[in-house]
Amino acid sequence: MLALDATLAALEAVERRAAPRLTEADHTEERLKRLNALREQVGRLPVKIGSEANVAEIIKGRGDDGMALWQAFVLTRCSGFLASNDHHEHIFLRTVQACELAFYLIRYFTVRARLSIGRGDGQAPALMAQLVHYAELPNHIFHVLQTLTPDLFLTFRDATGEASAVQSLNYHLMELVMYGHDARKVEAYLRFEHLHELTVPPLRSVRPLRDTVLGAGDPDLTEALDAVERTLLTWRGRHYGFGRRYLPGVKGSGGTEGAGYLKRFVQKDNLVPEPITTAPELDMLGFAYR
Repeated sequence: MLALDATLAALEAVERRAAPRLTEADHTEERLKRLNALREQVGRLPVKIGSEANVAEIIKGRGDDGMALWQAFVLTRCSGFLASNDHHEHIFLRTVQACELAFYLIRYFTVRARLSIGRGDGQAPALMAQLVHYAELPNHIFHVLQTLTPDLFLTFRDATGEASAVQSLNYHLMELVMYGHDARKVEAYLRFEHLHELTVPPLRSVRPLRDTVLGAGDPDLTEALDAVERTLLTWRGRHYGFGRRYLPGVKGSGGTEGAGYLKRFVQKDNLVPEPITTAPELDMLGFAYR
């Protein structure tokens, strides 16, 4: 969460510095307004089970932690390089980075909730409640990204080459622990070396939260899962809409067919995970973290 706040703060600082030389068509004023709302939403997120502590308190406490401040400085300095000379790439770059952190956080609470249900330690309801809040992050982040118009996006898009947020390992791992292995994605996985591990055990055999919750037969957990799935469905729909609006008739990042590729994965009702014969307890929190 400190990394997410530092990433958003870095974007806000860049936008404020550039504001005097930008025009109304750059939508800087609206972007700053949405960024401020996003940072406030991040600050309200709960951080501990059985506690009213939120992210804002953690961020405030960072002010006395020299190492945390240094880490935030290094993080933003070393992840802020543009592939183009266009200012507007900053919003896209930082949005991708913020989403990466959001995908990891969703995976974090998904895995913890699944393990809690298996142990029967009573923490699952609180963890699922947290997951409901954290699953909203990609939608909130996307709201900021939408201040980038298609014209502004296309001015730097070619310079990014085949860079892609969709083919991120964190994104696919998030979906893996939520829904299970999706055989429809294998063709895409095989195009990218960093995704190959998702096509074979043990990752292919990870038991998803959806199966665990439905197997528990607890109405409260099922209700929370439904809320999370609705939120993620909204995110996938918005992502597909972004592809249609920003890349009409253009190949998508990573060499996919663009919006058509995204459309195939909006719905998860047609996902038929293969039977799980083993249930390895991998370190799914640490995997791909560094």
